[in-house]
Amino acid sequence: MPSRIRCSVSALIAICFLIRIATLPLNGQETTPLTAEQLFSADELLDIRITIAEKDWKKLSGQTLDFVSAFSKGSFSRVYTFFPADLELNGRRLPHVDIRKKGFFGSTDTERPSLKVRIEHPDSNRLVAAYDRLTFNNNKQDRSCASQFIAYRLFREAGLPAPRSSMAKVTVNGKLLGVYTHVESIDERYLRRQFGNDTGDLYEGVFPTDFIHDRVDRFNIKTNNKNTDRGDLRRLAEILDKPDAPEFLTELEKRFDLDEFIRYWALESLIAFWDGYASNQNNYYLYKNPKDGKFHFIPWGADVTLAPPVFFSRRDGMPAKSVFAKGILAYRLNQIPAMRDRYQATMLKLLETVWNEEKLIADVDRIETLAKGQLHEAQGNIEEAAEATRKYIRERRQEIMDEIKDGPVHITTPPAKPFYMREAGQASATFSTDWTASGDQPAESEQATVDIVLNGEKVKFKKVVATAGPSRFPAFGGNRGGRPQVPPPTIALVGERESDQKKITLTVFFAADQFGSTEPADSINVQGMMVEGEGFMFGAAMKSFIGKAELKSASQEKGGKVVGSLQGRLFEMRNGFGG
Repeated sequence: MPSRIRCSVSALIAICFLIRIATLPLNGQETTPLTAEQLFSADELLDIRITIAEKDWKKLSGQTLDFVSAFSKGSFSRVYTFFPADLELNGRRLPHVDIRKKGFFGSTDTERPSLKVRIEHPDSNRLVAAYDRLTFNNNKQDRSCASQFIAYRLFREAGLPAPRSSMAKVTVNGKLLGVYTHVESIDERYLRRQFGNDTGDLYEGVFPTDFIHDRVDRFNIKTNNKNTDRGDLRRLAEILDKPDAPEFLTELEKRFDLDEFIRYWALESLIAFWDGYASNQNNYYLYKNPKDGKFHFIPWGADVTLAPPVFFSRRDGMPAKSVFAKGILAYRLNQIPAMRDRYQATMLKLLETVWNEEKLIADVDRIETLAKGQLHEAQGNIEEAAEATRKYIRERRQEIMDEIKDGPVHITTPPAKPFYMREAGQASATFSTDWTASGDQPAESEQATVDIVLNGEKVKFKKVVATAGPSRFPAFGGNRGGRPQVPPPTIALVGERESDQKKITLTVFFAADQFGSTEPADSINVQGMMVEGEGFMFGAAMKSFIGKAELKSASQEKGGKVVGSLQGRLFEMRNGFGG
């Protein structure tokens, strides 16, 4: 064989060898990119392993929402910040990612938070089918771990734009956090896949956000930030404010594919998505597609589905079980007989085409099997939760048929105006008391003062006492069958108002890392609530507190001293919550 040929063959062998070496796992790490089909597989748990500095994880987990700004009339802005981390996904190492907490109130958790992952390093991005965002929901309100996966699949099977999802086992710094739902992020990449473009206006609706004049500003602008006036949404609010106008339906048809919206609305009702748009003005994206100039709803946050819901819509004083119509668009359409007929026909079609009980229950069975042995103790009893979901699936068809047997359901009670928080006064206090361990009777100290002004009038107290210990109030959203998250440290100031002898309690909550036996920070941002009367009262009897605290001593040892002061503003709820 000529030497040049031998040299060429040798070179070719060497090149092949180098290519083979380059594609072998490094230090046990897999380097073959994951496809989108693998990322959203229904048949296995993604294995997510996060490594992050402990101090950063503590800060991330402890971040909380401000109740007052979250429920203002303006756009809701989350306060969560990104922290650097490394992530391993099914054996593929993704270095230099950023993660942050996610979620609104019902799903927030300080022990096992929902997470957003941002991937910007090109080598890491390549390993996950060029996705640069990953979303992991903690299933705090989805005890069966199946509701979100099934709900999004049903939306897609009904021909509606909805994210893909899969299940994931999440570990942080070697500690198992349990089974999460991995949901496709709603971003430009999603829009290109779903609509063929990403140049339209994308908005997010967070409770309570709707096409109502003083709520349009709550729509979070996700793309096209130059469109800050939200003019298209303001025009929709004008149209929906005049349902008796002769051009009402014509104007809506210009802006929505009403067949598509009615299908979306009916499916939300079918799966009992009481925390979605139609029932609670929450958990949805809205995309104005430049191809047709119309708005399209995209479901989000579907973790409270496929279970007996909270009923906000009523007919003749009774809850409506087959029609959710608190969202203003759904309510206005329900008032038109022809639209009620279209809605009922759509519901019957969904029951015929996508509501396959055998298939749905098989999904629950499969996910229960996948999740067993991988759950965090706070996630509770999956067997009980899965059986409750199967029961809902088995009974839902008959429940709907019973309600519509006499014809389409007419919602006769208009939805309440969305609530908001407005400033109602100020509060300041000093305190010196002892820390009380969980389960013990609180130690009351009379070394406390409180100054409260409500609506311009100073509140006079007979006596004020202070207590310090773990929170005795329920977490927002509850634990829904799992072990409750660790209650935050609190300081409570309790007084008796002179004018009516009514008990007034001002409770302030601290993050765990703000409160301890070590020397605390000089000034701490805190929030809390003031309640008139006994117990926990969500609504008009509750005022929200936002302010700062200074702690001279903050021990969580039983009998340890808790000494300091606080001052801030009080806010009250206006309009109704819920129905």
